[in-house]
Amino acid sequence: MSTNQQPPSYQKYQQMMQTTRSQQQAQAQQAILQSGADTHSQQMQQVYLQFQKVQAELQQARNQLEMQMSAQQRQLSQTEQLLQQTVQQLQTLQQKDASQGYLQ
Repeated sequence: MSTNQQPPSYQKYQQMMQTTRSQQQAQAQQAILQSGADTHSQQMQQVYLQFQKVQAELQQARNQLEMQMSAQQRQLSQTEQLLQQTVQQLQTLQQKDASQGYLQ
């Protein structure tokens, strides 16, 4: 699975989160304008919204990384099991050859 391909449910979640953030930002901007807040307050609100956006992006990246690490761990475990099975087969063949008197 490449990093660009994500389960549809995760993509839908990302879209919903982006929509929610956009709606919250628009509502906050509207509230600022309606309250007649000064430029400084508006700038503070924009910085706060930017902080929230960066924080959400960080969490999203963290979640995606955890998903990828989990998938890689499963793949590593499968490879390890295959390696153990192969070693066991080699040992079985070696024992069989030894019992039949073949040179090793």
